[in-house]
Amino acid sequence: MYRSLIVSRKSNNPQVKTTLIVAPLSLLRQWERELTVRVRPEHRMKIYIHHSSSTSKLHKTAKEFKEYDVVLTTYNMIGREYKKHFNVDTNGEPVSRVSSPFFEVEWYRIVCDEAQYIKNKTAVSSKGCAALTGDRRWCLSGTPIQNRIEELYSLIKFLKIEPYCNERKFSQEIARGLSKSDRASGRSLTKLRALLKAIMLRRTKDSKIDGKPILNLPPKTIEFAEKLFDEEEDKAYKSLEAKGQEQMNKYLEAGTVEKNYTNILTILLRLRQACCHPKLIEKSKLKQMGDSSKGRQKVEVLERVRDMDSKTVQRIKNVEDFSCPICYDATDTSDLVLLTPCGHHLCAECSPKFFSLKKDPSLGPQGARCSECRGPVYADKTVSYETFDLVHNQGLSDSEIVEVWKLERKHLLNEIKMRRDAVKRRKLEARELDLKMFDSDGEDEGEDKKPDVVSYDVNEVVDELGLAPLFRQGWISSTKIDSCMNQIHEIRRDFPSEKIIVFSQFTSMLDFMEVPLISQGIAFIRYDGSMSGNERNDAIKDFFEQPDMSIMLISLKAGNVGLTLTCASHVIILDPFWNPFVEEQAMDRAHRIGQPLPVHVHRIVIKNTVEDRILELQKKKKNLVGAAMDETGLKKISKLNRSELKFLFGLGGNINQMVDEGEPASSSTVVELDDDDD
Repeated sequence: MYRSLIVSRKSNNPQVKTTLIVAPLSLLRQWERELTVRVRPEHRMKIYIHHSSSTSKLHKTAKEFKEYDVVLTTYNMIGREYKKHFNVDTNGEPVSRVSSPFFEVEWYRIVCDEAQYIKNKTAVSSKGCAALTGDRRWCLSGTPIQNRIEELYSLIKFLKIEPYCNERKFSQEIARGLSKSDRASGRSLTKLRALLKAIMLRRTKDSKIDGKPILNLPPKTIEFAEKLFDEEEDKAYKSLEAKGQEQMNKYLEAGTVEKNYTNILTILLRLRQACCHPKLIEKSKLKQMGDSSKGRQKVEVLERVRDMDSKTVQRIKNVEDFSCPICYDATDTSDLVLLTPCGHHLCAECSPKFFSLKKDPSLGPQGARCSECRGPVYADKTVSYETFDLVHNQGLSDSEIVEVWKLERKHLLNEIKMRRDAVKRRKLEARELDLKMFDSDGEDEGEDKKPDVVSYDVNEVVDELGLAPLFRQGWISSTKIDSCMNQIHEIRRDFPSEKIIVFSQFTSMLDFMEVPLISQGIAFIRYDGSMSGNERNDAIKDFFEQPDMSIMLISLKAGNVGLTLTCASHVIILDPFWNPFVEEQAMDRAHRIGQPLPVHVHRIVIKNTVEDRILELQKKKKNLVGAAMDETGLKKISKLNRSELKFLFGLGGNINQMVDEGEPASSSTVVELDDDDD
């Protein structure tokens, strides 16, 4: 619909003719395809994609932007350009202007696709979209309200709908009124419904025109696979849940639920992770510890290098050939560790041995004496020669060094990806060889049946995927993973030519899912937030075009909106999410225009856990919001309130009574904690 609008309603002003489309990165190429392939040659438009991975080709001026009919960009880019253009300070407020073409062009039309991305009014991407200058503005979204009525304000601010684009006016006349008395609430509902009726064009799969459905899709069936933990998992989960209930009760008794809202969500997150695999908690905690210290450690490392006195710096610079004083081997500078503050060196391999042998109790657990000068040195205060080189030989600033580190990290991630691809390739090549040998075996002549999978050493796979530190005693599966694999085998048996999408909120869970898939020789492809735009596009292309690539592992956060994956007709959802509409959007990656087959959705749930209770909560939220923007739904949309939190922790609470508890646990926006950031 919107494609035809862009084509048919062009500007009459050649100076104000360009449409700006802001969308998630994963949708830019899809927009480009839609506007290119599905438009007749005589209406072909000049299109430009502007985002960070195309930096070398970025247009710099507003004049160049105006040469295009359509400019496509991302919310992240708008946020970055907003900060640059307005020279935003640490509080997010503009203090001065710097040139940016996005804010110098007067756009004919501005489109925010998946507009829920700007629901947070304090985010720079939201502020940036609102600051754009344009004649016409559109928001496209299947979920304009996900948690709270206040989320609608950011969209109205972008659309510049008077008088409610004024936050104070929106809050006083609509948002606050919905949580007050029935009379005040009634007035606010009337205003809100009048506003939405005037500005919202709503279409669903059930919508009809002249009594006929506007969309004819094959049926979608949703099946629940309810599983029970094994004895060991159940024991571990109940212990974790008991601790969570104890903590929640303390907050309830002290009346501090509001102050500890984020802590409570973290406890619930751990329970949800435990339902997938107990090791998810361990991995999440290790990553959290690493992330919290990375920034601080980098600053401290640079400070230690810059604090070296000039004589020490010159001495290090004068060394031509480094040899380790522990193993006496010649040492390459890429493998060299410098002790501080003295600046003497040793190889990275000998560093742990040195601090063990030269330990000095008087200097604390990390302290030792330098074997060269007998000065105090510390294991946690060493620096690499490479950092020394960047600071003292190349003379780079701190910000430049951080950029170098980012590039090195990107290179490392690429190497890890290549290693994982190599693992999968070797397994698949071996599987093909095994199948050929099976075919040529004279004893099996006349039999059509082939082995479904070929087994490989699972611990070798764990090691090559970098998961060995979590599974020191060998690979341990989980009820959830086993259930998913059983479901995959059933689908491959009953629907051998059909493809499968596997969703999880936790990218670490997808990491774990790779283990049985690779070890059993099952081809799959990955799609998550760590991948670049080109890598995501390649993944989708391969999933569509390669018949043997029958499974896509996809993170809920990266893939629940916008994608078209109609080559798959089976969807497995590994873990339930608070918001039912997020899951519905995930299912609709397959159940959408272009899908020729019935779609089967398989939801795997662990019984007698927080997942049971999340499903009940989903039903409530769906009943309130789903069918239409009716009075009841609009009044009760909120973040998790006190009763809902008690219910999720298994501390009682009647799910039906929760409908009448309008006050949220806190007035702030709900914090959605997940593990989708690996």
